[in-house]
Amino acid sequence: MEESFVTFAKLIDVPSPVDDCIRVFLSSRSSLGKFIRSRVSNIEDAEDLLQETYVEALRNYTKYKGDSTPETWMFGIALNLIRNYFRRNYSKPTLCELEVVDYEYSEDNFDLESRIHAIRLLERTLQATMRLTTDMRDILLLILDSQGNYNELAAHLDIPVGTVRSRLSRAREALRRQVLD
Repeated sequence: MEESFVTFAKLIDVPSPVDDCIRVFLSSRSSLGKFIRSRVSNIEDAEDLLQETYVEALRNYTKYKGDSTPETWMFGIALNLIRNYFRRNYSKPTLCELEVVDYEYSEDNFDLESRIHAIRLLERTLQATMRLTTDMRDILLLILDSQGNYNELAAHLDIPVGTVRSRLSRAREALRRQVLD
């Protein structure tokens, strides 16, 4: 049935949904690639995620309902794949073992106690970050990626700046409670 529709659509020169997907792929390749590379530092992994985005879009193009632009739909697919990438690769924080080392003590430039405190605080912060809800963790990561630019993040997520600020405030407060308790 689907093949006959595509054949009929080509006969009367109506673009098929696959043609629409290809048009969107070509028009959004640069911006989609930048979007993924800004979140995934490994270039090869970013390229893999870009390709996976295209594969998922082609595999699920019949599920596209038209509630948003095709580009927004593709960016949503990419964001979900990025989340999965981080869950898969960073689901458990790496634990830092403090090695016993003979430190040469110098009052001028070295404070062992404060360094140990800083390392422990960092470990607690990383563990607390992993315990946050996915939404809270995502907003923290996205604000870091946008270098603290609330307006840019609001435009990217297509939400008001006030919503970005309130979500970020809730995420910071949850993180603060978990780290300091």
